[in-house]
Amino acid sequence: MGKKASPKARPVLLLSVALAVVLLALSVGLGVGLSVRTRDRAGQQVEEKLVILDVDPGIDDAIAMLMVLSQPAVRVLAVTCVRGNARDVQQGCRNALRVLRVAGRMDISLYVGASLQLMGHDVFDHTYWSGVDGMGDVPDVNAPDYSLINQSEHAALTLIRMSKAYPNQITLIALGPLTNVALARRMDLDISSRFKEIIIMGGNIRGVGNMDIAAEFNFWMDPEAAQVVLREYKCPMKVVPWEVCQEHGLEWVRQRERYLIFSFSLH
Repeated sequence: MGKKASPKARPVLLLSVALAVVLLALSVGLGVGLSVRTRDRAGQQVEEKLVILDVDPGIDDAIAMLMVLSQPAVRVLAVTCVRGNARDVQQGCRNALRVLRVAGRMDISLYVGASLQLMGHDVFDHTYWSGVDGMGDVPDVNAPDYSLINQSEHAALTLIRMSKAYPNQITLIALGPLTNVALARRMDLDISSRFKEIIIMGGNIRGVGNMDIAAEFNFWMDPEAAQVVLREYKCPMKVVPWEVCQEHGLEWVRQRERYLIFSFSLH
């Protein structure tokens, strides 16, 4: 194997992708929330894992969603969207719907969440990282019908409802700012102990950030929400910080090969 590139030499986009990839590998491998038994691709009985994805797609979250949706032992109960990588939460929902279409999982309900941070301070240029649409501005000639996005219930209410329907069985995987999760806590104090666990992508441990000298994007985007979730939720939590991304970067060549394989598999 060749010499490993330094974190600074890796493209920023691939670093963000690596965060989501590592997070999902951890969440599936650590035995996330379970309910009934199902069968894997080999026909063996395994415990079915119940998951809610709270996302802000974004290219990195799109890849993360595809990883989860490809797991036969994972049952995604819902996808909730929050303002983050895309220019607004509606665009994030459109991006998530595109991912569900590609994965052939339009049966999964998609819910619109918070359009601003808890304190409403929006100072981020959302076009810098992944283009105007958050997905690299690649035209979608087969765009899904965006009326399929469920707007009858706010994402925070979805988290509350699902946690009541499946108490202590759901793993909530939060890949974006924690606004929806914090809002759910403010609306229902008991939700803090109803998830089996929460897996969070965000924060850092060495004081080196990707948004400024010390701040990681998801926690920087809504620090008040991060404080609410980390301090007030009582269920087990796993936090995958920015440093994990730096230590598990994806090289351009490897990423290109995987993209070509993935593109071929869609035809």
